[in-house]
Amino acid sequence: MIYESDITDEKLVALYSNAEKLLFPSHGEGFGRPMLESLACGTPVVAYDKRPMSEILPEDMLVDEDVEFMKKAVESKFEDEVCRGIAQKYTWNKTAEKTIMTYRKLE
Repeated sequence: MIYESDITDEKLVALYSNAEKLLFPSHGEGFGRPMLESLACGTPVVAYDKRPMSEILPEDMLVDEDVEFMKKAVESKFEDEVCRGIAQKYTWNKTAEKTIMTYRKLE
């Protein structure tokens, strides 16, 4: 486990890219941008099966709030392509397009 603060974007990408997994045991999170950043770098995420994580991550990356479930997920393997594929659904451009479409529906 590494604790870093005040890091550059380049250092953040290097940390995500060199990590084996991102553990994200949050009970309540707004959107969970670190999950998408990690996935975009090809690094899998292990998170609790709670929203919004459960709406973004595939089932095999989600765990119950149990130490044994978390341990099994940490020990499992995930493909980089799967991670990057998930992250591609949430690019800034796609988010902007969806937001614009939503506003247009309100007109």
